[in-house]
Amino acid sequence: MWILIPTLLVFLASLVVVIVFAVKLLTGPVQTTNDYYADVRDGRYVAAYGQLCSPLQRRISQSDFIDIQRSDNQSKGRISSYDFHSFHIENSIATVTGTVERGGSSYDARVGLRKESGDWKVCSVSER
Repeated sequence: MWILIPTLLVFLASLVVVIVFAVKLLTGPVQTTNDYYADVRDGRYVAAYGQLCSPLQRRISQSDFIDIQRSDNQSKGRISSYDFHSFHIENSIATVTGTVERGGSSYDARVGLRKESGDWKVCSVSER
């Protein structure tokens, strides 16, 4: 009995750690996408730019990114809400899909992410 109880406690603790790790692994891309869209919605463009993957940051400067976001706000309207509910992960690449509300219109959104130094980073955004 004295051996069984500690063994069960170690097993349960290990199981909890594995579950927490699995949930974090699977929800990471969706959380990064939500953080990115929250920053864009709230006008925190520098923070949103910081969530972009390095190849995208090399292609577009921070000031150009800010100009694009401001232009989208004028042409499509500001983001009022977003709902990302589906994702696919393969190796260190993920695709997150959902909907974005801008200026009274709903758009299907697809966000491509990749893992860099242990963190998910946004590499592409498409709203149609």
